[in-house]
Amino acid sequence: MNKNIYSLTFALFILLSLNSFSQSKVNISFGGTYGFGIFKNSVETFINTKQEENKYFNENKKFSLGGGLGIYASTIYSIGENFGIGMGIHHHFNNEIEFIEVNSVSGIIAENTRTLSASRFSILPMVELKTNNKIINAFIQMGVSFNFTNQKLKESIAVNTSVTEYYWNYKGKSKLGFFTNLGLSYHLNSKLSLAIGIIIESYQYSPTSNTLERLTIDGDHVSIANLPEIEKSVEFVDWVADQYSQYPDPNKPLQSPKQSFIYNNASLFLGLSYRF
Repeated sequence: MNKNIYSLTFALFILLSLNSFSQSKVNISFGGTYGFGIFKNSVETFINTKQEENKYFNENKKFSLGGGLGIYASTIYSIGENFGIGMGIHHHFNNEIEFIEVNSVSGIIAENTRTLSASRFSILPMVELKTNNKIINAFIQMGVSFNFTNQKLKESIAVNTSVTEYYWNYKGKSKLGFFTNLGLSYHLNSKLSLAIGIIIESYQYSPTSNTLERLTIDGDHVSIANLPEIEKSVEFVDWVADQYSQYPDPNKPLQSPKQSFIYNNASLFLGLSYRF
């Protein structure tokens, strides 16, 4: 993840908070999240193989990379008793999904275990609506998300006793998403509250390229410097011509139809809020 993005976001977060401190109208929340993938989809090249007796069947596996552990923080500047504006951040720790594909050719069985892993950092400008009771208050935060995604793929191909492992890294631009946080806060005292909520996020990542970073055979590192470009880089495009499919240029990245990965998730949030 780009360290400059983290530094800039943290600085903006602190500046917004300090500006709000001077007005005594700020509420800062911090806590942990655990998410579950929702509204899943399948990606054409990611399939699972089932075996029934001596026959193999491939199936599309619907998935979302948006689940797992995370950290959420927000700072809200109140405008009146029931409305506020602010900014939040949500860091999603690494989440993995595994696919196992089995192929049999002339009695030789090859098992390809593909592991997709992803982490994500989201910047969340938002508005907040809330009740203003003494003990328990309901709130809803809504806004857009600017997402910075770190997605990787590990392919482990086993043929007989030999195992070849490929380590790929996806690249793509940040994509815009949407989020909603529905929750309740319980006042522990005049300043501190316990907050619980459900954060729903909608986000889709479409990488532009995929690059081979490392290759091993039976655990031994293999140099990829001398591999043709077509074997160590992939370019995702809208359309792959039939002529290209028959006569690809080995000195250029392999062209492949675009893929979209779903990161939709619903996360449980538990944390503390402090009012200045």
